[in-house]
Amino acid sequence: MVLKMTNTRFVKYAFFLYAACAVVVIGVLLIGFQAQMKSNDSDYQRVSSLAALQSAIQQYNNALGMLPASLGALKGSPYLLPTQSVTDPTTGIPFEYSIQSPSQYTLCATFETSVDGYLAHQSGKQCFNFVVTQPTIVVTPKPTSSPIVVTATTAPKPQRQFADPNIQSVSTDAKNITYSNYPWGLFTSDLNEWGLINYNNDAVHLTVTFKKPVKITKIANMFSNCTDNECYYWMATGVTSNGERMAITSNIVAENHVDWSEATTTNNKMILSVIFDVARLGGPDHYVHWKKIRFTYAN
Repeated sequence: MVLKMTNTRFVKYAFFLYAACAVVVIGVLLIGFQAQMKSNDSDYQRVSSLAALQSAIQQYNNALGMLPASLGALKGSPYLLPTQSVTDPTTGIPFEYSIQSPSQYTLCATFETSVDGYLAHQSGKQCFNFVVTQPTIVVTPKPTSSPIVVTATTAPKPQRQFADPNIQSVSTDAKNITYSNYPWGLFTSDLNEWGLINYNNDAVHLTVTFKKPVKITKIANMFSNCTDNECYYWMATGVTSNGERMAITSNIVAENHVDWSEATTTNNKMILSVIFDVARLGGPDHYVHWKKIRFTYAN
């Protein structure tokens, strides 16, 4: 009888010991998982900040014809939004910036994890080389009352009109646009027509300028050639007629490569132009396959 009680007691102690060990192991795994998720989120914010700096430097160069001497030159400028920073969003340490040539520069950051996609990186310090480009501008011609007389051999090709009648011009820094009807295809209803395919791994910055200031309530984009859950990153910045800039959407991740990625604007001011920042996050390459842009205007 005494031996039987001892065995029963031993079994109970063993069970409680096993349960306690299991709780400890699960706790350690949860802590590790939470730490990994926090590191991934921090690195995503770093990539987003670097993309914002790349866009700001490109706009600075477009306006002034030179690279900024330092990232400090972007502070308080119209090219960097008040919500954007030149420092690491987690540590507060300034990103490293160095000029390599009149059109080339390097941005460096320290990451906690290894990630593929736009600005793919390993853990630790990583540097990325960027090149500023001159924008390609397409403008809708204004009608003229003066007659134009041409011969059959010199007749110009008719200029295509934008399907969205509010749009005056479109410009981009995309370096290798091909297999697409840029820029007019971005605004048609034909889903078999691509607006911009850029065979280059860089992010794409595109500016849409309107004929007169408009109030936009929603913006939607459609992308393709990506089946990952997180395919593209995009955001939109609005510019008023007096040059004031403000974020009109948050950072959006397009999760479906066949549906519209839509965002409600966060500002109700009259906008003269919209600047898009778009980057490919997933897929076998990082080429941007941008099908459509759709604006919803206030009545």
